[in-house]
Amino acid sequence: MLPKGAVLALCHLMCSWQYLETCDFFVDKRHFLEKRMLPKCVTQLAILLGLVCSVFLLSATKASAGVDYLSYSLNDMSILIINDTENRFAAKLFPTLDTYPDAKNYLVDGSFAGIVRTFVIKNGKRTILVDGGWGTESGKRGRTREILAQVGINANDITDILLTHLDIDHVSGLVENNAPVFANATLRLCRKEYDAWIVQGHVRNEASEKRAKTVVALYEKAGRLSLFNWGDEILPGITALDAAGHTPGHTAFTLTSKGASLVLLGDLLHAADLQLMHPNVNSVYDHDPARAAEARNRILSRCAQEKLAVAGAHILPIGIPSKMLKGGFVLQ
Repeated sequence: MLPKGAVLALCHLMCSWQYLETCDFFVDKRHFLEKRMLPKCVTQLAILLGLVCSVFLLSATKASAGVDYLSYSLNDMSILIINDTENRFAAKLFPTLDTYPDAKNYLVDGSFAGIVRTFVIKNGKRTILVDGGWGTESGKRGRTREILAQVGINANDITDILLTHLDIDHVSGLVENNAPVFANATLRLCRKEYDAWIVQGHVRNEASEKRAKTVVALYEKAGRLSLFNWGDEILPGITALDAAGHTPGHTAFTLTSKGASLVLLGDLLHAADLQLMHPNVNSVYDHDPARAAEARNRILSRCAQEKLAVAGAHILPIGIPSKMLKGGFVLQ
């Protein structure tokens, strides 16, 4: 018998057959086979084998939600992908869902698969944390610090913290008992995000803003706050990318080492299957929906064109987006 994850993946692929047929990658492979005049049965068998392989690959990707961390190598950079908190996104969080009849294909018990992830980048002498997860003081049990300890990284080993934005599930784990958890780290934050949350306010609810202000104030008081602008190379091989819309200063990061790149999308995607297929779909968390959709389309299109791998704070798959002929994207 196939494992449950593989069965679910097969169902997903069958439901999405009409979209797979429009994917540039898929069409090219089938055209490659047919152009060489192979017998039809051989062509069909090759496509079937490709789908079977996809089932097991997709199953492995989905199963990654049940492990503590994954490792990713980017030449001289090594990246640890930490599963901070298990999570799902209810259908009601996507107000325009009824506009897309195929959305039900991606729902399980009325919600979409998701997760809360943080990332650790080892690059030379730097150990860089991207986002801080939930921590233990905001109503959920974030596991970033616990998993860092599992792999032998002490909180004091972290040299830098890059924030995609200031939402509570990204910053709450950075402080505990009114003190910085990562006492030796410099907190690096987009200037526009700082201005919107800390100077102006009224981006999120009172509890979220209070936690964000506490986090920023504690690192700032310790002389460990550094503000950057989009387009800056914040640290060697790490560039800030405008991904505003989810929040006013929401930032993606492009990591580059010896010609290879990985883009950390932050909260550009929440329900990956749905929003890859329909990148104009926003969640209620998107502060400026029109700008969030623009950023999603722009960044995914660029990654597809330049064949850049992507990973996100709330999505399970890691891969290279491919633009499909009927619109939308799929991760390979």
